[in-house]
Amino acid sequence: MTKTKRAIITIFIFIIIAFIVLLFLQRFDEIDKTPETIKVEYELPTVAVVRVNRGSIRQWISAEGTVRALRKEYLSFETAGKVVFVGNDITNRPIKEGSKVLGTSHGDGKGQLLARLDDRSQVQMLKIREAELNAAQQGLQNAREAVSQSKIRLDLRKKQFERSEKLFQNKLVTKAEFEEYKVNLSDAESALSMAQVELSTAEEQIKILIQQKNLAELDVEHTRIFAPFDGVISYLNIKPGDFVSPELIDRSNEQAFLSTSPIVIMSENPFEVLLHIPSIESELIKPNQSAVITAFNNKQTQDTSSNPGKNQTDALNAVVYSVNPSINSGDRTSRVRLRTTLREKGLKDGMYVKCYILTQEKRNVLQVPIMSLLFSEKESVVFTVDRETGITHKTHVKTGIEGLYSVEIVEGLNESDLLIIKGQKRLTDGEKVKILNHQISD
Repeated sequence: MTKTKRAIITIFIFIIIAFIVLLFLQRFDEIDKTPETIKVEYELPTVAVVRVNRGSIRQWISAEGTVRALRKEYLSFETAGKVVFVGNDITNRPIKEGSKVLGTSHGDGKGQLLARLDDRSQVQMLKIREAELNAAQQGLQNAREAVSQSKIRLDLRKKQFERSEKLFQNKLVTKAEFEEYKVNLSDAESALSMAQVELSTAEEQIKILIQQKNLAELDVEHTRIFAPFDGVISYLNIKPGDFVSPELIDRSNEQAFLSTSPIVIMSENPFEVLLHIPSIESELIKPNQSAVITAFNNKQTQDTSSNPGKNQTDALNAVVYSVNPSINSGDRTSRVRLRTTLREKGLKDGMYVKCYILTQEKRNVLQVPIMSLLFSEKESVVFTVDRETGITHKTHVKTGIEGLYSVEIVEGLNESDLLIIKGQKRLTDGEKVKILNHQISD
């Protein structure tokens, strides 16, 4: 290698080393510099507040249940056959689901005829039984007349025999004549006895024929369906030409029973709701307490008066009808039945609803929103705030009855105290806060 090339390489290596040293010194200088102090400004916790006030508070027990018509009957034919007739409703139009029909309180006491099977054989047998009964009744009348005539003849023979006996004793008639009167009396007694036997037989025959006629009438009724009460057709599962039989009805579950029964009828009003209430709460419920029924899918709006259904047009009034004194051993609940008090149009059989039972009401008491309460070691705690200083105060309170959205305060707060209802979960006593809804008036 020439000296020139060796010199160039040496210079190149020197330049690279110098560049690396320069970079290292520059980096070391940056690390050696003192960093600037970052100032962090502390932000106060923000809270929402309300004034503690007085008002009415209602204690409600809520539960969910299914609306049921107070009376519902699954109507069916008692015999198999072909449907030949489906009746009309009260407007004389063919009945359909939703049609109103009349029950036993109208007409002949059987209720409105809703449907009929082909009943020709049953009707024919009924006519035969009626004819047999009519003939037997005529025979009974003849037997009664025969007994009456036999009694008259017997009375006559008795008088003749008594007279002949006196004449015979006075030797005014012969013994042969006396014996003839005696035989006539015996014949009259035998004739009456036979007539009475025939009358008894005729009476027994009448009883049998009446029973047979009643059975024939029952067979005819088995081919018909009558409305048992004033109501509405809930399900109509037949039409003329259908073949039906009691054996085709599926009673394994409610829906199957509804779908396979020829006709289902239910009362329009009132309605009933069956609730299963936890045993502890059921002790507060008594018959005739007021209740409110609302559609389960409705959104409940917060209501400081704890009045469910307020501002809801479909809230319906009801009362507690009964409270079962027993407790279900499985789920530890008691059955409570509610009944509507008016002819409510908003309810339907099978509707799923939420119900509220009013168990207690207090007026002019201190109350706060439930959302403001915190719980510490089984004690209720709230936070209040001084509006001027923004300093919080942790306060233990004693509560009374609880409504849906508010709770009664018995001890611990005063009217017009500024109560924190949002943001209190992370606060500590004496902490300074920023009030969001500063427009709260004094």
